[in-house]
Amino acid sequence: MKCNLSIILSLICSLSVFSQTETFTIDDEAVEVAVSGGSTLHDWVVRTTDVTEFPPSLTIDLTKVEIADFDFKVDVKSMDGSRGATMDNKIYEALLSDKHPHITYDQNGATQDFKINEDGSFELKSNGSLSIAGVDKDVNVTINGYLEDGKLILEASHPLTMSAFNIEPPSAMFGQIQTKDDIVVKFRFVYTQN
Repeated sequence: MKCNLSIILSLICSLSVFSQTETFTIDDEAVEVAVSGGSTLHDWVVRTTDVTEFPPSLTIDLTKVEIADFDFKVDVKSMDGSRGATMDNKIYEALLSDKHPHITYDQNGATQDFKINEDGSFELKSNGSLSIAGVDKDVNVTINGYLEDGKLILEASHPLTMSAFNIEPPSAMFGQIQTKDDIVVKFRFVYTQN
């Protein structure tokens, strides 16, 4: 049976219209990792923008977003709880920063389970290894992404416990203020379309 060449060419052209491969470059000023939690006194957030070893650019097909390699590293002593040096030092001590100066995330393989939401945003699953205070744990993180004004924003929020990483929750005022075990690790990366 003969194939009609014009039909094949027409099919190839229509497929290329739907392929929306775009390249995005990181906006270094818009990278943030944060850890939030609570205590017997108040809720707290520790933030850092000293994040390295993430992909400097991403080339993705927007019709089936997949990120092949997504890792990052955080300098523990860049973390700021906005409550002064004494509290920051308690954080560094709890995270064993002298022995383990970085928090790292290493993705295993490409992201999976791409899903487009009704509002046009999308979700991906990133499976990887999170290392905190020298303890490695496998985690499955849902990354939420969306396009806005030529920017690709990738965000995630993942619940954890300090005890899972053998971290003794910091305390203050001779133990009067106790940090709760439950924490949430959040990250936000903004890439600009080339």
